[in-house]
Amino acid sequence: MRLPAPEYKTIQPAQTHQVTIIFLHGLGGDRGGIFEKHITTTLAPALPSVKWILPLGPIRPVTFRQGLLESGWFDVPQLATPDKPVVEDGEGQLASLQSIDLIIQDEVDRGTPESKIVLGGFSQGAMISLLGSVVLERRLAGIVALSGRLPLSERVDELKSVHASGTPIFVAHGKEDAVVSYEFAERAVDILSKIGRPVLPQGSVFVRPSIRFTSYPGLGHTYSEEELLDLIEWLRECLQ
Repeated sequence: MRLPAPEYKTIQPAQTHQVTIIFLHGLGGDRGGIFEKHITTTLAPALPSVKWILPLGPIRPVTFRQGLLESGWFDVPQLATPDKPVVEDGEGQLASLQSIDLIIQDEVDRGTPESKIVLGGFSQGAMISLLGSVVLERRLAGIVALSGRLPLSERVDELKSVHASGTPIFVAHGKEDAVVSYEFAERAVDILSKIGRPVLPQGSVFVRPSIRFTSYPGLGHTYSEEELLDLIEWLRECLQ
């Protein structure tokens, strides 16, 4: 299955464009969803040379929601829980990643090098981004995963590209997440660290390549101001 590049909204930088961040919404999100508000009020002012691209996932029936039509990056046959095998829509996940790669290529064609492009997202968007950290044949500036997990984790050795160990990753997750269990974030970090990225010790901000893994006690399946400030700190180091 091949998909066209999705529609997207662009938030232009306040200063000269130096970096592009492509941020993917979660299931049911709309062109960045609530995260767009955080971009305009918090992230964009702190990162004035960044152009933000907010793709819109296709409308699709969602199996675990009895076929309800929602904007998403892949189907969810059943809600994943850490205590049983995850049923994945692997075809949909890989197809969506390929469609996002078309946006990345368009940015490259417009003159932005891969080393100045970050791919990130929330929930389903984080999952596609983490999958991209394994699969994409690109050396991106970084990967951002907020409240996500690593899809197709049992196929990492099969799917990984030659760049799978070279891109730094920011993983952030609420410890009280009832939608995507915190345990999934721990598993993702463990798997990704085994293919060449060290996990930074607490208190460290950035090393290339590495994984910065930060947890937030009391936080559910959402964002917090502390998390966004940590992300800004990491992005500033990553994009130097």
